[in-house]
Amino acid sequence: MKSFYRVRVCRSDARSETCFVILLTAVATSLSATEINHIDCSTVHEQLLLHHGMVTLPMPGKLTIESHLATLDDSFAGHREYPVTVTEGIQGHLARSCQLLLGRVPNAVCEDVYRAWYAGQWTPPEGKPPAKAGQGSAPSRPPAVDEMWSGNMYWTAKSKPRAGTLFLVSYSGRHVAMVMGYETGPTNAKLLVGVQPEVAYSLKATNQSVVTIGRLANQHVKPGPVLCSGEVVTVQ
Repeated sequence: MKSFYRVRVCRSDARSETCFVILLTAVATSLSATEINHIDCSTVHEQLLLHHGMVTLPMPGKLTIESHLATLDDSFAGHREYPVTVTEGIQGHLARSCQLLLGRVPNAVCEDVYRAWYAGQWTPPEGKPPAKAGQGSAPSRPPAVDEMWSGNMYWTAKSKPRAGTLFLVSYSGRHVAMVMGYETGPTNAKLLVGVQPEVAYSLKATNQSVVTIGRLANQHVKPGPVLCSGEVVTVQ
């Protein structure tokens, strides 16, 4: 059965506000709670050098919700790998992400996931040209599943993990196996980690929520929401 969601995305500045409506189509699923991955949530105790200084993981810190990265499943006119603007092709990206999200979080309301303006656009070009919209700090685009469950920290070039490295991010008894290494930031020293909208939604976290993050000892788990071994899930 297909579900349809209309998402009104707005971006404003000091002089004006621009809004557009995205129609998302997703296939409803019947994934049961028992199909959520149960994993060993052990994390590595380590020191990690960030641009702001040395941190010891696992540790708590504030998160920020990021805009999207272009993935291997996204295509653009002229066989380009990246969009020209922060909205080119975003509707298709959000629709695919919504379908994938419903496969892991059956009760997800995609309209809520992508409601904020920054959750309905590509990350803006960062740095000097030829930086592009939707481009992270890795040399290649991530797979769609990796992107939607991804996060980032303000690594140095030497401390940045290999793209695809799994970290555990936890908030209020919820956990996500999160993919790192495709992006760098946030630059704000008050923020420890940036996460994609799907990660924040699964954690029921918002901007400035204090999460706990660390590198997973087991690097062979499926990205997305997880239950730590011995936990019992309550579906809401």
